[in-house]
Amino acid sequence: MFSLRARENEFDLEDLKAGLQIARRLHKKVYLTANIFARNLKLKPFANQIDTFAELQPDALIMSDPGLISIVNNSFRLRCGCRRAQQNATRGSC
Repeated sequence: MFSLRARENEFDLEDLKAGLQIARRLHKKVYLTANIFARNLKLKPFANQIDTFAELQPDALIMSDPGLISIVNNSFRLRCGCRRAQQNATRGSC
């Protein structure tokens, strides 16, 4: 879907949904990882997808980009412990 590399990868939303169904059936947790520092051209597509990601109800998000974390904060109800990276980046508090 989104990649740190210049290319897009082959993984799509249908693959993600299928993987989530398998993991849930096996009673496993699912973590969505946005381990990219987004280029400007990726911000809008990411923001457009975040509601879809929220509907999938992952157990957690693992993120590295404070800008993407800010976008996600508008769609996910984040617990304080999940925002540690953002707090470190912005010197925020709970």
